[in-house]
Amino acid sequence: MRGRQLTAARGLLDWTIDELAKKANVARVTIMNVEKGDSNPNTATQRKIINAINKAGVEFTNDGGVRPKQSVIKNYRGQKEFWEFFDDIYEVASEHENPDLCVTNVIEDEYDIWLGDYEPVHGRRMTKLSGYNVRVLLKEGDENMTSSTYAIYKWAPNAQFSDVSLYLYGDKVAFIEFLENDVVVTVVESATVTQSLRKMFEAVWSMALTSETGE
Repeated sequence: MRGRQLTAARGLLDWTIDELAKKANVARVTIMNVEKGDSNPNTATQRKIINAINKAGVEFTNDGGVRPKQSVIKNYRGQKEFWEFFDDIYEVASEHENPDLCVTNVIEDEYDIWLGDYEPVHGRRMTKLSGYNVRVLLKEGDENMTSSTYAIYKWAPNAQFSDVSLYLYGDKVAFIEFLENDVVVTVVESATVTQSLRKMFEAVWSMALTSETGE
């Protein structure tokens, strides 16, 4: 990590030195000294600074530059990897500064089948977390609300419902396809994409029916 890289990264993010120091949980003078080339912080401090910048959507390049963070795609397939996907959800909910989870096009019966014995394990750990929200859009009339101990449910009109579930968590969006004998999850990590989809989710959520009354 070079001083000019750090300055350029702050420029892309439109952050002051104070803002970066706060987000990285390091001293202001540390940022100043790195940018001036007066010091080379230890590995732990560098990791804090880099993680703060990465989470905001900017990354360092090997040639000494910076750029908007490139989208990262990861695939999960089958029951074992489906469980690993939910491990990732839990980790993000535990650590991310914006942990709110938004889920749409949900048919809980499918999740029940593929989570199997892992469902109560995931439910217990999610229930113990604090400082986050889980909002789920079901198909209108669906009364299976498996995660009601930690999630808020609403009904989406049938015309707005799709066969592919959409899961927004942190800076990630997951597309979940339940096939006849398989489940496939495609996760894209992109703050820009996720923020855009969150706005779309909010629009649908604001018009959705409360699942308790259907009104």
